[in-house]
Amino acid sequence: MSEDSGVKPICFYLPQFHRVPENDRWWGDGFTEWTLVRKAKPLFGGHAQPVAPHADVGYYDLTDTAIRRRQGELAKAHGIHGFCYYHYWFGGTRLLHEPLERMLVDGEPDLPFCLCWANEPWSRRWSGEEHDVLQPQVYGGRDDWQSHFEILCRYFDHPNYIRVDGRPVFLIYRIGHVDDASGMVERWRELASRRGDPGLHIVAVEGAFDDNREAPDFVDAVAEHHPSCVQAAARPLVSGGLSIVPVEEIWRLSLAREAGGPVRYRGACHAWDNTPRRGRDGYVILPSRPERYTRHLREIFARAAASGDEPFVFLNAWNEWSEGAHLEPDAADGYRWLQCVRDAGHGREAGASLPPLPAVAVAAPPGGDWLPSHSPPDPDVDLVNAFVMHAARGRIMLAVGCGEGETAERLALFAGVDRVLGFETSEARAATARERLDEVLVVDPDRFDWNSLGAVQADLLVCNALLGRLRDPRGALAAMGAVLAADASAWFGFGHAGYHAHLRVLLGAGGAAAAGDERRYTVEEAAALVQAAGYSVVRVYRVYGPRPAGMKRPRAKDNAVSIGGVRLAGLSGEQVDNLFCVRFFVVARPDPARVPAPTRPAAGASFASLLRDMDRTVAPRDSLYGVYARGGNVEHYFTSAVHQVEQLDTLLSTHCRRTLAQVDSIADYACHYGRLLRALRAARPDARLYAYDIDPDAVAFCVRRFHCVGRVIGWDADAPDDAGRHQLLVAASLLTHTGRDFFHRVLALWRALLAPGGLMCFTYLGRGYLERWRDGALAHYGPVEPAVREARIRDFERDGHAFAGFGTFYSSADEYGVGFLDESVVRAAVDAHDDLEYLGTLDGDDNPFNQDLAVVRRLLPGRSATLPSSRTSRPSR
Repeated sequence: MSEDSGVKPICFYLPQFHRVPENDRWWGDGFTEWTLVRKAKPLFGGHAQPVAPHADVGYYDLTDTAIRRRQGELAKAHGIHGFCYYHYWFGGTRLLHEPLERMLVDGEPDLPFCLCWANEPWSRRWSGEEHDVLQPQVYGGRDDWQSHFEILCRYFDHPNYIRVDGRPVFLIYRIGHVDDASGMVERWRELASRRGDPGLHIVAVEGAFDDNREAPDFVDAVAEHHPSCVQAAARPLVSGGLSIVPVEEIWRLSLAREAGGPVRYRGACHAWDNTPRRGRDGYVILPSRPERYTRHLREIFARAAASGDEPFVFLNAWNEWSEGAHLEPDAADGYRWLQCVRDAGHGREAGASLPPLPAVAVAAPPGGDWLPSHSPPDPDVDLVNAFVMHAARGRIMLAVGCGEGETAERLALFAGVDRVLGFETSEARAATARERLDEVLVVDPDRFDWNSLGAVQADLLVCNALLGRLRDPRGALAAMGAVLAADASAWFGFGHAGYHAHLRVLLGAGGAAAAGDERRYTVEEAAALVQAAGYSVVRVYRVYGPRPAGMKRPRAKDNAVSIGGVRLAGLSGEQVDNLFCVRFFVVARPDPARVPAPTRPAAGASFASLLRDMDRTVAPRDSLYGVYARGGNVEHYFTSAVHQVEQLDTLLSTHCRRTLAQVDSIADYACHYGRLLRALRAARPDARLYAYDIDPDAVAFCVRRFHCVGRVIGWDADAPDDAGRHQLLVAASLLTHTGRDFFHRVLALWRALLAPGGLMCFTYLGRGYLERWRDGALAHYGPVEPAVREARIRDFERDGHAFAGFGTFYSSADEYGVGFLDESVVRAAVDAHDDLEYLGTLDGDDNPFNQDLAVVRRLLPGRSATLPSSRTSRPSR
């Protein structure tokens, strides 16, 4: 118990971290809660899965006395009063009781405790099969009550058992689910009196089920189980079947509840994520910043102390690892959530106070609202969705063009923001927004002096549905940067001016190219604008409008697409993808150097002559050319290489602030017979190109035809002669034929070859290609028996990687075949190198390499990774 607050925090405690015969039988040998934790997968950008325990914790077994002793010591050190162990009784059958039984013998952990009867039937709910009951919950009569009570007394008699006025505290998770609960409790109290206890202190747990939302009058108190007791009132963002809620909303709902009725023991949680159990049917409550959790706990503790009742606060949870509610230290967050409990108990201030906002002289719009057509969507579900996927966090947020404030309010909840400053061009909208936001100013964004905000340094900037109507968007964006912190995240919304405009009108899909006086942008134009204003682009999120009924997403064939009888030719894959893009968000950060971005020509203009200037000599042994030739698509062999060069140019501009024309050393690793090198040479006649390949003939051909520096490589990924030389390194169709161990070796080699500040792009086959492989669509990758293929798919589902070998003229079946990597494996391998930054993966269907394309940057000395907690896939789709 904290000596400062007098409150007694009690953590719900799950004992399913040891083997039991029933779980072995139902789920497979060795199943424990850790099995679910290890198999978890990230389901959206910024999704912190899988979670690994901290090295001080490890994947423990609760039958180990030392483990439980360590848990008790850790809890005491951080102000935890005790544990509330889940207790499982099914009409005479007990489960998961071994850790508690051992505690009775060895006394560990030496910590106050109580029991919560988790009286739910066990089903295959974890795998989505709700009605497949594994262990039914049976409620017997007086004989069962007697037997159950005798078991409970073994714990009640322990000197550490928690009591209220001498009565043992016993929680019932779903008291409304119990047959004749009043009769059972009455009988138990009678039995307690017979054995000399003054009775029982029965606590009904208040949660999400209909039968435990109302406490019966025969209980002594209710205990809040968070988040389930307020979850029904939350407004989730639904994405791909997942429900996602900011924990700040849960806290707000919790604090709004009146204490009335029976004695109420408050509850709290810092997060929740049951996707390890439920997958895409799961519910995710995203955590806030630790200092916000500390403040929330201080408020909860204060209410508990002032209630006049026993000051219990039930925290969810000590070790609910597969529900994302563990206070135990994990590898990512360390001890920070336990430290929040300790700091709240001691009444410590959570973070520095915010600077006061000075009196601001605003440049008001002349004659009222000079942007009458400015009408931001509110709430903007697309922006909220992108914001959540990016896992944005911060203390102060600026919402420029905030509308009526609903979107900004929602974003602030997800980001854990302490203060939201809104800016609008209309007093009417500002008046409504003031009901939701901390402060709203009515300004002319083109003329406002952002330095008048004084010491304010915002962590987040959102400027949505406004930029297309500004007179000087570049100047306005540059001026906003004056009040942004160095690591701030800026979100700029643009109307899209892509290929969709004419087509949407033609097909009657609705919407025209422009609305009123709003200027629309291509993605490249917007990125150039943002960079010219002094930012570096981190990510682009696109929003797609409706297609005609029954129309699937269009795909290009031979650089053309036919939709509704209309044929559009000469399109790149990105242009096809943009057909129905209506708007997009550019996520950027302030560039400390404030160097203007290089001027880039309009999309495709600088590459128009490459097909004419390209060396079209093809080597007889060029097997890749043979694939295109057999498909009757020889021209695509050359045009796709041009599109790849254009893609690389875009990535360089987005992530390295340079164009292909400014890169002098380019390496094509596993170059084969130079399909990409011939396009690179046409684009950069004076650049130093490097051809790396295991085939000496292929290297010699590239040296001879494309004037490259040749390097014959081996499968052992030798140390390079060209360390730190290349500003751009490309490796296509190599990892698709190798295993994970080779990937780790060659990644270290690539990192050594890449110059600081350089860009590395390599292709691989991710999760999306597994079913295609099973269906035979990847037969051209090489022969694999169906049984072997199915076994390797199972390997991938278990480990995140798979390899099926068949060998070639140059290597054995142990080295060459078809390989698959999950994005999480790629990301983890990159993150293992301190000077590499994983920027994301472009889906194979959305880039001209036709395989998943990973984008990695080598950091300059002394520079840290961009927004390390929010690296996500598909940085510039």
